[in-house]
Amino acid sequence: MLDDAETLGLRYVGVASPAGGTPQTHDAYRALAEEFNTFGAAARARGLKFYFHNHPGDFALDGGTPIYNTLVEESDRKLVYFELDIAWIEAGGQSAYEYLRHYGPWRFPLFHVKDLRYAADGPRSTPGNVNMPNRPFWLTDVGKGDIDFPKIFSALRDRDDHHYFVEHDDAPQDETADSSSPRPRNPAGSANTSWTSRKYLANLEIPRRRW
Repeated sequence: MLDDAETLGLRYVGVASPAGGTPQTHDAYRALAEEFNTFGAAARARGLKFYFHNHPGDFALDGGTPIYNTLVEESDRKLVYFELDIAWIEAGGQSAYEYLRHYGPWRFPLFHVKDLRYAADGPRSTPGNVNMPNRPFWLTDVGKGDIDFPKIFSALRDRDDHHYFVEHDDAPQDETADSSSPRPRNPAGSANTSWTSRKYLANLEIPRRRW
């Protein structure tokens, strides 16, 4: 993977979830942090940065605190970085804003900018072992849900130090396919999400906050 990344001229390499069967405990995530330190050292030797991408289950509570905290605290801050999926940390019952403030925004150079709306008829639910469990929700285009993006991004020292990837896992197919117009390879719903979400972010007014 590092060979490919170096050849392609990438700046970051990472993983999106622990290996299957990893227990949702602080001890398991402490061991994961040690493994990530090894990955991070190998990446840095190639001029790359290693990152971990979160999902809601990474905020499972063990002894009353999220296991994700151990991963951040026990990993070497010079070797391991994080791609913060904003909707998934919120679905994990935690605050993206508070994590950026507590651990420092420089540990989170990458964002999946994704929104969600809590509703009784939502097809997804927050995990049963996180803070505020079993809450049904819909994923939405950025700016159409319940997440307070101005507040979250106000926690950044310099917004140009980060990369923002718009995402909508459940982007609807809003173009009807028929014999004269087959279903497009690049779903219209995804293209629409990219457009509307970027437009929202481009016009976002972010309050200034002192560090």
